[in-house]
This record gives sequence, C-alpha cells and structure tokens, in this order.
Amino acid sequence: MTEMELSATIEPILDYKAASIQLKNADILKDYVKKQIDRYRDLLITDETLTEAKKSRADLNKLNKALSSQRTAIKKEILKPFAQIESVLRKLETDTKQASGSIDQGVKQLEDRQRQAREDNLKAYLAELIVKYPYLQTIEIKIPEDWTNKSNFTKSMGLSVGLTRMIADTLGSLEKQKETRASNLETVRSYAEVKDVNPDPYLRMLTKMDYQPAEIFRAIDLDIENAREKAAQEEIDLQLRQSQESAHKKVVNDLLIDTDTGETIKRVEKMSYWYYGLVLSKDKKDLLDNFLIAKQIKIFGSKEKSQI
Repeated sequence: MTEMELSATIEPILDYKAASIQLKNADILKDYVKKQIDRYRDLLITDETLTEAKKSRADLNKLNKALSSQRTAIKKEILKPFAQIESVLRKLETDTKQASGSIDQGVKQLEDRQRQAREDNLKAYLAELIVKYPYLQTIEIKIPEDWTNKSNFTKSMGLSVGLTRMIADTLGSLEKQKETRASNLETVRSYAEVKDVNPDPYLRMLTKMDYQPAEIFRAIDLDIENAREKAAQEEIDLQLRQSQESAHKKVVNDLLIDTDTGETIKRVEKMSYWYYGLVLSKDKKDLLDNFLIAKQIKIFGSKEKSQI
C-alpha cells in the first residue's frame, strides 16, 4: 500500500479546535515601548551626558531582551501540543523508512547480480566475436555501462538483436580506426627511413597529436630543409672565422705567430716523407693497405712485380 492509497481509517486524525490567540494588552505594550524609545530618541551625547546615555542604552537593551524572552516562551507553550504529535509522526516515518531501506538493499543486491550476469554473458559473446577483428585482439575492449542495461537482453539473459547490431557497428568502427592507425604508422616510419631521419618524434605526432600522414611528411621535409640551411650557415660561419683568424697569423721559423699581439700560438710541424720499398705477397699487401687506410696514412703508389 503506497502513500497515495492511505484511507481515512489510517490517516492521522486530530482532535483539534481552532483557537483564537490575542495579546490583550497589545496597545498598552506598544504605547509603553514607544514612550521609552521617544524618551531617549533625541538624547544628545556629550561628556556630561555620557553616563546617562549608557544607562539609557542599558534600559532599552533590557526591555528588548524581556520582549524577546516573552515571545519565545509564548511560542513554546502554544506549540507544545504540536510537538507531541510531531514526535509520534516522526517515529512512524523513521520506522517506515528503515523498513523500506531493508527492501531497497535487497533489490539493489539482486539487480547487481543480474547486471553482473548480463555482463558475463556479454563478455563471453565478445570473446567469440573478437576473432573476426585482428587489430582489436591485442587491446582490451571497455564495455560501455549501458550495454548491460536490462532492456538490451531477453528474458533468458540472451543479447537482444539491437545490442548485437550495436556491438557489430562499434567493433567494426574500432577495427577500421586501428587498421588505419597501423597503416599510417608504417607509412610515416617508411617515409622517415627513406629520408634518413629518426622516425620516433614523427610517430608521436601521429599517435599523440593526431596529425595526418600528409602533414607529417611536410614536417619531415621542412625539418630536413631547416637542418641543411643550418649546416650551410654553420659552414659559412666557420670559414669566415677561419679566414679572419688566418688574416692575423703567420709562420715564422716554424712558429705560428699572432700578428696582432706577437704571441706564439703553436709550433708548426713540417711534413716529413719516408719512402719504403717492400716485397709483399698479395695477402700481406691487402693487410698493409687496410692498416694504412685505417691510420689515414697516404699511399703515393705501389708497383706489382712478378717473382721470377
């Protein structure tokens, strides 16, 4: 039985008679208070009247407190019968709320078990279906909460046709996204490798910042062009510095001298040439050639002569 079905036999029935409450001496009180206020209204506060002013203030505060106290006492007395009825009704409200709470807890526990059962059935269905989607097999599919709503299942806990279609559309869309993402990753990686640059920062542009491959290609080309321009400018700057430094240096008696300060910068080593005549087999010659190349030693020539 709900609140709307309460009958007259169980509704609260009050034995109540409307009473008229009057303040019999209201006019006397009003007149008294007005006189007290008027008495002090135009009081001029000076050094001479300060004591009287403080006493007047205390008298008015005392009157205010007395009026407030009487008002509170009268209200409490008038409401006393209602307080007793209110106590009974509040107790009944508490009892019914506790009873409803116990039922509500049981209902929620059952609904939670039912939702968990629907979720288990849904996960089993997805496990069978996911094999059709290669790109989704490596990731965890997060099940939307509304997929487990009771309206998406039959009475026998099977998935409704509407839910299976929704799942197919969702998985198909996710599969396409993953496939496109994988293809774009490979495309960007290949382009970076062809351009001989590190692909990692450009792959992050794709995965973290949602750039399209065409935009990333332009970024790679622009970075390469900027790097070339920077290298060319650095080479120009280096040559300029070397030219400026050379203009203020000269070699005197195997010493490199700063012409501005006369300071010796370093001793210049003269290049000495040593000539060897070696008789080597083909294998030994190859070993020697590799050694000289590794040590950056110049070879001015060699001559093969057949052994007699």
